[in-house]
Amino acid sequence: TTFSMGDIVVVVGDEKAMREAKTLFGGKEASIRLEQETSEIVAEKIFLSKKMWAGIPYQELHTLKKYNIAVTRISR
Repeated sequence: TTFSMGDIVVVVGDEKAMREAKTLFGGKEASIRLEQETSEIVAEKIFLSKKMWAGIPYQELHTLKKYNIAVTRISR
């Protein structure tokens, strides 16, 4: 999958990873929390607004390895 401007990127990770994801993609969030009393996992929808990612295949970002962020969906 290749990113396009305006994509909605669903990411999963802890709070620190979510902050990094918003910085990475330049997005506004629509928060969807995976609420569990002991869970630190959060899922958020982030609007892709940084032009630098448009046209870049997801595999090239290595988000899990570099940022501990799992991208689970990209929608247009």
